[in-house]
Amino acid sequence: MDRRGDIAAALAARSRSPDAKLVRACQTGFNAGVSALALLCALPSEVAVHSFDLGAHHYVHFAARLMDKWYPGRHTLTMGNSLVTLAAQVAALHNASSSSGGVGVGGPYQRTAAGAYCDYVCVDGGHTYEVAWGDIANFRELAAPGTTVVVENCNVWGKSGGFGGMIPVNQAYTAAIDRGLVKHYKQVSLGECDSERKGVTKDQLEQCREMCVGKFT
Repeated sequence: MDRRGDIAAALAARSRSPDAKLVRACQTGFNAGVSALALLCALPSEVAVHSFDLGAHHYVHFAARLMDKWYPGRHTLTMGNSLVTLAAQVAALHNASSSSGGVGVGGPYQRTAAGAYCDYVCVDGGHTYEVAWGDIANFRELAAPGTTVVVENCNVWGKSGGFGGMIPVNQAYTAAIDRGLVKHYKQVSLGECDSERKGVTKDQLEQCREMCVGKFT
């Protein structure tokens, strides 16, 4: 299994304080279901996973059916452009809050632990600046302040190499920090990720995996 999925699952398991209930983990980039499987395996049986994926690959449907078979009722897959589908999820949360007599009635929607849709977030969808930024910004609206957000293919120092940090994703993450959406917590780098190190080989760089870990403000 991809080590990123294992790490994402471990971070999700520890993403909330002991007295906070983890109800739903959310992610963009279901792909072959590796991260979703890791999350479903690692998290308690009452925790659900909601994945958002473009659905461009044929194996997405097969992997989703496996999740439904192995973990019935715990996994939801929404397919389409995440800039559209996540925005729709945000709108649905706002509308539900306003119409149910809960938070937001008579005023704007408020991001609280009680009203949050996502209790843990992983961004691993499109790797353009626009999509990475949109995913971070939209997920923030679905999560309470303090919720852990993991951004794959990310290096907070702006470096790129192998399958580690990607420049557009790095820029989207640091922009989120600069604009006050995210507070950086830690950088996770596995394998050889320094493309500037003397003697490093292409094969070594291909073992690099990186993610940025932050907390939504």
